[in-house]
Amino acid sequence: MKIFLKILIIQIITIPFIIILFKTIDSNKHAGLIAGLCFFTTGLYFLSELKRSTKMFRTFSFYGISFHLLVAVIPMLIIRIMHWSLNFKDINILTLPASEFHKISESIYMIMLLCTILDFFRVIFLKIPIGNEVN
Repeated sequence: MKIFLKILIIQIITIPFIIILFKTIDSNKHAGLIAGLCFFTTGLYFLSELKRSTKMFRTFSFYGISFHLLVAVIPMLIIRIMHWSLNFKDINILTLPASEFHKISESIYMIMLLCTILDFFRVIFLKIPIGNEVN
């Protein structure tokens, strides 16, 4: 299904985009804010596309994207904005130092990516239908 390929491409392109953001924007706070908003908006976009194109509750992607948004993106974005005047290393997110939480969020992103890859392979290679797909 094309939806999973589209989501997968965006998820993969997002990684170097975020790295470039931090290398080109002088303020890590501003780069982090833009990155967080990028993860938030793409996550919402992915969910809206899944809702439109599939029976989303049957997809691994729905759960991976939702988990990434709810457990990593939203808490980090909210706490970062609430503690704007502090250095990132001085913030705790869900009782963890921000740097540790960030490492966990990177793993959650990889899990989300894996969920999309699994859906892509389920539909394309195993021909397992997930809803409204048209190949």
